[in-house]
Amino acid sequence: MEGAAMTGRQEYFTARELARLAKERGITTFPNTEQTVAAGFDLDPQRLVVANDRRARADISRATIYNWFKARDTGGVAALSPLKTKTAAPLHPGFAGFLKYYAIGSKPSASDALKQYIERENPPEKRRLTLPQVRHILRNRLNNIERNVGREGLLTLRSRLAYVTRTTGDMWPTTIFTADGKTFDAEIADPVTRRPIRPEITTVADVVTRKIVGISLARSENQRSVAEALRRSCVANGICAIFYVDRGPGYRNQALDADVSGLMGRLGITKMHAAPYGSQAKGLIERIQGTVWNTLARRLPTYIGRDMDKEAGDRIHKLTRRELREFGQSRHLPDWQTFVRLCDDMVAEYNASEHRSLPKFRDPDTGRMRHMSPNEAWAAHMADGFKPIEVDPHEADDLFRPYEIRQVRRAEVAWNGNRYFDMALGAEECRDFARAPMSTSNPEKLRHWSACRRCALNPEREGTRSRISRSPRSPKTCAPVSGRSA
Repeated sequence: MEGAAMTGRQEYFTARELARLAKERGITTFPNTEQTVAAGFDLDPQRLVVANDRRARADISRATIYNWFKARDTGGVAALSPLKTKTAAPLHPGFAGFLKYYAIGSKPSASDALKQYIERENPPEKRRLTLPQVRHILRNRLNNIERNVGREGLLTLRSRLAYVTRTTGDMWPTTIFTADGKTFDAEIADPVTRRPIRPEITTVADVVTRKIVGISLARSENQRSVAEALRRSCVANGICAIFYVDRGPGYRNQALDADVSGLMGRLGITKMHAAPYGSQAKGLIERIQGTVWNTLARRLPTYIGRDMDKEAGDRIHKLTRRELREFGQSRHLPDWQTFVRLCDDMVAEYNASEHRSLPKFRDPDTGRMRHMSPNEAWAAHMADGFKPIEVDPHEADDLFRPYEIRQVRRAEVAWNGNRYFDMALGAEECRDFARAPMSTSNPEKLRHWSACRRCALNPEREGTRSRISRSPRSPKTCAPVSGRSA
């Protein structure tokens, strides 16, 4: 900066000397001296700003110019360089001791920390601080990070740092699906016991279009609810390339990650986990959770969020409990079927609403510019040539079944206390292991895929069982079993 200022001042002197010579020799091609001074000697105003060296001011006083001449005549051209800026004075020597009582997680006030420092340390006079000195250092000498080191942990301090914003302008839909679970902030009647519960909603959203592509409802977030939400998303909207989730147990389990039977391998999806405690890296799905499900919860009378009025919350709580004691159920608790319908309607409402992170376009109905909705963004990509990778119809049913690896013994597969038999299980290519998609609701059915996935069978439950026949010689006795007489 000093060199630039000196160069600018030299240019000023050069222009001034040219004007003086022109006046002495009668050269008329140069303007007169008065006009030249008023016009800044035809110098670029930005050069005058640099020469002045005073916070972007181009005006130069008469005294300043005379001081420049005096400095040049006394010390030469080198004297035109501005003096070096003063270095910042070191912090008060007692400030480090003060920080031991100030930079702690309980966040004491500056006055209380200073009082504790003086009472406990009893520092000498040169290390004693006054409250104005402490406040001046905290306010003017420390930046926002230094001021909070020790008072905040690394995770909180990270929220004060600069961050990188990820863009999705060059991506197709279904490139990345992100998911997260949320405990609903209103009470719902349990479908079995009719008792009030707060269900867990697992939401899957497309990162590119912000569209909610699938949800699942359960009593708590677990591997089954996560797999259910992902399966519904892939069947309805296409298979994603990347599944971006946190590190919770619902997303790190064999139902998703197993090499053969896991949902990731069966669908060809790459799962990626967010950094631990990095909620800002999953801001997209966190925002959706608050926008969609908090809004729905506030529409219900059993809302129990933090901002619920205490008197209104106590009143509905006592009312539902009294009805449960008297009638076994409460008419103020939404039943499960109603809750499912409300969730589906809320998803449809969100997907059809404007989203500020999506591009703008001119509405053909109103003629005004507005943001796209997630559905409109999805349709725009479809019009540009996007085609989702759909799940084959004959595989859709298997996706909704949990897979387990079972060893085949003598054409039989054992699962959940039952045995399933098919003669084809004894074939050479599928007699070792079977991938069996189960149906817990109907144990009579079991679909079998061989390890090579070339053979699909439907083994029969207890297919080898037969009734023990009576002996023709003795109609009242049965045939011996296991070497014992009847």
